[in-house]
Amino acid sequence: MANLYRDCVGAVIVNSNDRVLAGKRSNTANNLWQMPQGGVNDNEDEYDAIVREVFEEIGIEGRNLYYIATTDGYHSYDLPVEYRDKTEWGTKYIGQRQRWFLFKFMGDNDNIALPFIASNNSLDLDSSGSITYPHDYKKNTTNEVYAEFCGYCWMNSTELVESVVSFKVNIYKSVFEEFSTYIPNLAN
Repeated sequence: MANLYRDCVGAVIVNSNDRVLAGKRSNTANNLWQMPQGGVNDNEDEYDAIVREVFEEIGIEGRNLYYIATTDGYHSYDLPVEYRDKTEWGTKYIGQRQRWFLFKFMGDNDNIALPFIASNNSLDLDSSGSITYPHDYKKNTTNEVYAEFCGYCWMNSTELVESVVSFKVNIYKSVFEEFSTYIPNLAN
């Protein structure tokens, strides 16, 4: 039987004030925020996957991340049915199974480089027609290109739980609770 959950990784990145990095979702009219996360490619190590995802989504290089911990197990959620046909993976899986990583951010805000998409959704493509390095751009259901995040801020864990899409709330609470052993301010 095929796996019903997409293998993913997520990053809790805290600054020197123990505030959590959150990206503002660019593909929604709602004011939704989330931590960097994404899929694990075939034959890719989970640690390599999260470093890649953080760089693609928010522009932080691995040298600015100090690894602290990984969740003991996976945290899973079901994607609501009404969202499944709006993702590139939702017709194959019913949800995501995520391993989370805790990092201390060792840089400053100048080391965060969100991707920029012009209002006409035009991008520079390389000779093969691929989107150029370094950021991960997505296409929505109308084939428009967008970046994962259009802004970022540092929040406390309670603010972030209140700002994430409802079906991820329990995941965030659980991950923050598990990582509060290392960063006590993460406990809700």
